[in-house]
Amino acid sequence: MPELMFQYRAASFFGRLYAPDILKGMQSVDEVKDVVGTIDVDYIDETKTIELTELLNKVENKLSEGEKQQAKRIIDTKEKSSYGKLEVFLKSKS
Repeated sequence: MPELMFQYRAASFFGRLYAPDILKGMQSVDEVKDVVGTIDVDYIDETKTIELTELLNKVENKLSEGEKQQAKRIIDTKEKSSYGKLEVFLKSKS
């Protein structure tokens, strides 16, 4: 029912602009989903990626070829779940 959904969205947009005191900050489920979908969560990951790359560059000569490849793979594929372990490992080599 796209027409009805469009009407609901238009009504809530109108309310946000011209009657915010009536809505009192309440949002519809669709609005919350849209806002959550636009949040850029990769900023933190990019910062962590840069930190790990710099750390890898500092200790690169102390690593075996296999360790270097594994570290680069984790950084390149952005395996967020492995960032903590990789950071601890690289710091232990410095």
